[in-house]
Formats: sequence, structure tokens, C-alpha cells
Amino acid sequence: MRIYFSGIGGSAIGPLARIAKDTGHEVLGSDEKQTLETKELEKIGIKIYYNQDGESLKDEFEKQKIDCFIRSKAISNKNPEFKMAKRLKIKTAKRDYLLSKIIKLSKQKLIAVAGTHGKTTTTSMLIWAFKELGIKVSYSVGTTLKFAPSGVFEKDAEYFIYECDEYDKNFLHFHPHKSLITTIDYDHSDTYPSITEYKDAFSMFINQSKQTFIYREDFSYLKENREIEIHDTIVSLLDRTDESIKNIGLLGKVYRQNALLVFALIKNILPNVKDANLLKIINSYPGSNRRFEKIADNIYSDYAHHPAEIKATIEIAKELNKPINVVYQPFQNLRQYDIKQEYAHCFDGINNLFWLDTYLAREPKRKKIIEKEDLAKEVKTKLNLKTAELDNNLAEEILNLAKTETVVLIGAGSIDSWARENFIKEPPKILKLLKSKY
Repeated sequence: MRIYFSGIGGSAIGPLARIAKDTGHEVLGSDEKQTLETKELEKIGIKIYYNQDGESLKDEFEKQKIDCFIRSKAISNKNPEFKMAKRLKIKTAKRDYLLSKIIKLSKQKLIAVAGTHGKTTTTSMLIWAFKELGIKVSYSVGTTLKFAPSGVFEKDAEYFIYECDEYDKNFLHFHPHKSLITTIDYDHSDTYPSITEYKDAFSMFINQSKQTFIYREDFSYLKENREIEIHDTIVSLLDRTDESIKNIGLLGKVYRQNALLVFALIKNILPNVKDANLLKIINSYPGSNRRFEKIADNIYSDYAHHPAEIKATIEIAKELNKPINVVYQPFQNLRQYDIKQEYAHCFDGINNLFWLDTYLAREPKRKKIIEKEDLAKEVKTKLNLKTAELDNNLAEEILNLAKTETVVLIGAGSIDSWARENFIKEPPKILKLLKSKY
């Protein structure tokens, strides 16, 4: 097939485009701008257009028929490229359609990693462990990895590892051989208007899996004030206080808990692997991009955009034993209505908090944008809090603090690319500004 991916630089679509190419399909696509993912895809020969007005799609279709148009979750029905695909009568679908088809045709056993938080880290850790054990594996993960591409299809692999997102009910399109559930904490009100609907979706996912590894307290949360019917599936319950966790040396309590899930699953499917060897592999995990990723001396970038994730990220930073400073960019205005009250104490234990404008994505027009000043008022912790912009002044403050303290830039929007531009490449404008003052 000839497949066109709209929003090909997205964290979920990019790996899928690579997998489609690995399985022999002709792949091309588009995005609004160049990203780390699009650069990697271009390196392997995937043609990418940096516009989405529909004209590039039309031109390619006129050259040679396009069999399928796959769009990312950011591409709405009103997007000009999607409208053009409809006009040209190209089959349109979302990522789960294509990926589930590839997995089904390959007859590989799906290992799905689900959960409100920690999916990417756990999936990446699982991929790392398989590779270090010398086992071929196909996979798709929603980030760029330090040790491998973000999506790979191995023809002879027995297993396919997938970061299975609950957003847009994506994970309900799959029937895994094994599942891991990292945490369950209400999110995505645009997909699930109530907590009950959110819990129902996870219950369905468990029933669609042959076996699920989940922490006892998360399973109890699902069962709270309700009955869960389990049919023809095995639920393996873990405890976050398990003695085995003491042998995991990764930085951050949450990372160690994610690692325990990985340990339990691998021991289940590969019982002959020695505990000591597996622990050594897990403890050598190099991390994934945008998950407490060190981008410069004392400067870290993290994808957290929910108060529970922010709290977990700060807990990791505390283990560095230095004063902590956070630059925070909220993600999605709609989400802020649901989570703003949870900001009260999620920043406990830090010195300075720089609060940015909310990064807008998939926003319903009916919702008024909550100003950053109003969101920042929700923080009840005593700390030095001020609103800021992604500009030279903020870059200067960060570089100053990072001389002796930890600075964590948190958010799922533009903050990461801004941080890389300013602190990895060190643009002349920042260097010039600093030299003039010091």
C-alpha cells in the first residue's frame, strides 16, 4: 500500500510510519514543522511535506494513487488535508486501525503498556530489556529513544511491544497477549466525561487482555464502589512495597515502580532469565527522551503535564540532593479546568516556580482560556512563584540557577524544543547576553 501520514511528526504517528515502511509499504506524509521525529524519518527515506493545506496530498495522489490516509489525533475533521483526502475518496483512518492490522497479519503477540502515567518510560524500559537480552522484538513507543528508533518491525519477532494510550479509546482497539497497567488516575475528560467512563474503559481493556499486570491499589481503585466482571483473563496483582523493588537502583521512586512491572512481565514470559542478570539490565536503562532527560548541566526536560506526573518528576529531582527550580508550561486549556485544583501541593519541595502560558491543542472554542496568573493562584505551597515567557530573560535566569541548582522544565508543549534550542545549541544571542553581563 501507499500510505500518507498526516501529522507524521507526532509521538505516536512517527513510530507507526517507520513500522509501515519496515513492513514494505510506501510511506510519505506531512507535518506543520520539522521535529526530532521528522528528521529521523527523513533519514530513512520518508518524504515529508511541511504544510497541510491539502495541495501536497493532491499532487502526490495525481502522481500515483494513495491507498490510505492515516491522521494523528491532532488532525481534526476541519483540517484542509483531511478534507482533501475525503474529496479524493482516499480511505481515512486513525493510527489504531493500521497498527492493529499490522499486528494481526504478523501474528506477533502483543505486549501492551497502558496507564494514566508512566507508559512511555515503562514501554521504553521493556524494549531496552528485550534488546539487552538479545531477543528480537517489534515495538512502537511515543518518544524518541536514546538507544534505538522509536518504532521497529522485526519480521521474525515473537512479540510486539506497544505503548497503548487510553486517549480517544485507542487501547480498546487491541486484544493483548500480555498487558501492563502503570497507574490509573482520571484524565482525558474530552474522551471520558466522567470517572466512571474512564474506569469502565480500563476494565474493558483488562478483559480484552489474556493477562494483565497491575498494582493492587490501582485494581482496587477500579473496583471502588462498583463490581468488575473478569472474563477469561488473568489479573496478576503487584504491590508497590514489594521487596524486589529494593534491588532496583534507578533514580526516582516512580521509575523503580515501573521497573518492577517490567521485571514481573519478563520473568513471566522468560522464567529462565536469572533475576540478577535481569536486574542488572534494568538498572542500566539509559532513560528516554523528555522523561527527566538531562539536556545540560543541572538542566532537565520532562514531559509531565498532569499534577500527579509533576509530583513524581519533582520526587525524582529531590534524589539529586540539590535545590529544585521548575519552569512549567500547562498543556491544553480544556485539561486545566479538570486539574487546576490539583496544583495546590504538587510543587511541594521546590524553591522557584516559573509559570508559562498554557500550550493550546485540540481546544473547544466554547471554553474560555484560563490566564496563567489565575492558574498560578491555585498553588498553595510556599515558594517563589512568578509568571514568565519563553524568552531571553527566562533563559538567563535558568542558566544562572543551573550553576549550582537543579532546573526542571516541565510540559508537553513547546517548552522542550525551546529548551533544546537555548541550552543544547546555545544560540549566540544567549551567549552574547550573558557575556555582556558577566
